[in-house]
Amino acid sequence: MGTTEAHDYLRLLYSSIGTPHCPLCGNEISRQTTEQILQHVLGLRPGDRIMVLAPVVRGRKGEFKKDLEKLARQGFVRARELARISRREAAAVDLLQALQARLA
Repeated sequence: MGTTEAHDYLRLLYSSIGTPHCPLCGNEISRQTTEQILQHVLGLRPGDRIMVLAPVVRGRKGEFKKDLEKLARQGFVRARELARISRREAAAVDLLQALQARLA
């Protein structure tokens, strides 16, 4: 078993038995209802910024040139691609999100 496989196994093990925490503030991450999210957003101070992102593609590897062109035709000017590093490929993108709104 190589280092990458051992790391993947341990990550899977800890994700199933552990409690996720925010890497920035250390707070526990838990599921929230729509009402809880709305209350959090409404409780932000003036000048605080948030981004509302919507998943466009999930779990599909490859380039998203056609998807990005389609989003541009629909009026979206920004999108975010999240990459996952694998052993066989330098970076395989498997999630594309469209920026719905940036609120300040």
